[in-house]
Amino acid sequence: MYIGGLDIGTTGCKISVYDDKGAFVCNSYREYKVSRKGGEHEIDASAIFDAVCQVISEASASAEISAIGVTSFGESFVALDEND
Repeated sequence: MYIGGLDIGTTGCKISVYDDKGAFVCNSYREYKVSRKGGEHEIDASAIFDAVCQVISEASASAEISAIGVTSFGESFVALDEND
């Protein structure tokens, strides 16, 4: 069994994978474009989603991941209209 730890951060996301004995197996990292102006920090939600899919896919090529723990930055949201 392999377990992944996924961190969705403010400048990029990463996943680290370990076996059931705690031995490191692999990791993957992707940055995304960030806009900072006037004290605001803005990231395109689709860029985050794409990066998350990429790191999980890359890690899955090295190990059959059974579970993933996820952490993410706080105080954030994605505004949606009636069409998402």
